Amino acid sequence: MRKNLPITSQEITIPINSVLISRTDMKGRISYVSQDFANISGFSEEEMLGEPHNLIRHPDVPSEIFREMWETIQDGNPWSGIIKNRAKSGDYYWVDATVTPVMNEGVISGYMSVRKKATEDQIRRAEILFSQLKNTKSFLWKLREGIQILFKKLGLSGKIIVYALLVFVPLLFANFEWIRNGMIVLPMLGVSCGSIGILFLINTILNYRKEIREIISIQKEIVSGNFLMEIPEKKGNSEIFEIRSSLRVFVISIWGLLVQIKENFEKNQELYQYLSQSSEQFQSKTQNQAASVEQTASASHELSSTLDEIVKSIHLQSTGLTAINDGIGKVNESIQNVSKSMDNLSSQTSSVKEKASQSEKTFEKAILAMNEIKEYSNGISNIIGIITSISEKTNLLSLNASIESARAGEAGKGFSVVAEEISKLASQTRESIKDIVNLIDNTTKAVNLGAEKFQESLSIVKQLTDYIGEVNSSATIVRASLFAQAEKLGEIRKNTDQVNQLGETVSESSGFQKTASDEISLSMQNIAESSELIARTSGEIKQLVDESIRKAAKLYEILKHFKTS
Repeated sequence: MRKNLPITSQEITIPINSVLISRTDMKGRISYVSQDFANISGFSEEEMLGEPHNLIRHPDVPSEIFREMWETIQDGNPWSGIIKNRAKSGDYYWVDATVTPVMNEGVISGYMSVRKKATEDQIRRAEILFSQLKNTKSFLWKLREGIQILFKKLGLSGKIIVYALLVFVPLLFANFEWIRNGMIVLPMLGVSCGSIGILFLINTILNYRKEIREIISIQKEIVSGNFLMEIPEKKGNSEIFEIRSSLRVFVISIWGLLVQIKENFEKNQELYQYLSQSSEQFQSKTQNQAASVEQTASASHELSSTLDEIVKSIHLQSTGLTAINDGIGKVNESIQNVSKSMDNLSSQTSSVKEKASQSEKTFEKAILAMNEIKEYSNGISNIIGIITSISEKTNLLSLNASIESARAGEAGKGFSVVAEEISKLASQTRESIKDIVNLIDNTTKAVNLGAEKFQESLSIVKQLTDYIGEVNSSATIVRASLFAQAEKLGEIRKNTDQVNQLGETVSESSGFQKTASDEISLSMQNIAESSELIARTSGEIKQLVDESIRKAAKLYEILKHFKTS
């Protein structure tokens, strides 16, 4: 026998309304467990499915109990008893178990066990029984089982026959002996044995009447819907005990079924309400959806028209882009020509700038030469000043010579002539010096005026050089800008080509989309019709749900008649 260890001394209390149901195949492998059973045992449903049912066997339960159970259910009869089970944690719990064979076309296909909370009195009597079984020899237990099986097979009619034989056989035997031997002892003994047999028969009949009255009382409780009644387990071998045992199994099984039905109904109450609300919302949404689908169908028609306009616009845009592309090509050619002109301008300005630089240098040299002439004129003026001073002194000497020659008289006539000539020469020198001074003054003025003009020309040449430099720089910048603009125009032209190609692609796609839009429009029309049908069907579903809720409420009112808690 399988021993499940370890075990503890901790008892698990089972709620009064818990229904522990399990189902096994012919070999005792678990095929179904209720949620209450999984919760109390501590095993998950996955852990128990496919495992042998002795997974929960407690080592305190004698093996004779399970042997009796298997012999009973394998014969096709229900079995009930108080069992101590082991939880996964090692704790224990007591159950009032009822095991019945599951019949399929008259053949046993498995076994179902329904368990509920055992009472304190049931647990106490079970503990006494377990103790007795452990302390009783196996032979006596087998003898007891054999007698029970024999009486069970005899039934009520067999027992009456046995008791009748106990009455009449001794009497008949006594009468034969009395006639033959004329003795009175044996008849008296036969009468005594017959009386004892009659007493056994009367006792059996009275016990049967008592059991029948209890069974009738149980049936009345069942008819009144009381499935909370306690049917004490009794061991016996007659049909009456079999009927009682069957009623006990029936009550426990129906109790478990009713408890689960009630719990499921109470759990499903919210689901029913949610289903009713959902069906109502579904009906509303399907109606809205039908309206939306109609709007969508209308929108799909508008989309088809819009796609036609888009295709036309794309064709116009493609034509415009082609014209823009051609214009960009012409602008690009113009930019190339302007760029070449700017190259020529840059070259010419560079040449002019170079010549202007040369002119600037020439003007600077001329100004230097003018300044030298001016300095030379100043030097001549200095020399003329010296000559003028000499001329004045010569004139003074000539005057003195004339005075002295006058004093000398005739002796000084020759010297007087010389003095007169010197005086004339001095006068001529003065006149010549005046002319030279005037000439030098005019030359200096002309040189100064020329120097000023050259300076002005030099300034103009410098300004012209700067302007030519600016023009050259501007030409360089303009040329670079033209190159950049030409590149940008190239990119624009490339982009317009791509846009044009993209427009053609979009035009083709728009054509496909228009075809798809027409198909969508047709599909949306079909969907609209289907949505209307769904809306009508959802209304019918809501009516069915409401009707189901009403029927469920009536069923629950009927279930209230049965007392399960």
